[in-house]
Amino acid sequence: MIYLDYAATTPMLDVSIDAYSQAAKRIYGNTSSLHDAGGQAAFVLENARAVVAK
Repeated sequence: MIYLDYAATTPMLDVSIDAYSQAAKRIYGNTSSLHDAGGQAAFVLENARAVVAK
């Protein structure tokens, strides 16, 4: 069972921590910036949003 009734946050599964760690090492730009790192971060963020929305 996954308990989802946390007030402000939820403990992360190990697989989620691993995925976040890998992404944070490669994609660290501000999504609002105009430089390449920001563009890459914005692209990844929008793709993630689309996946979650499906």
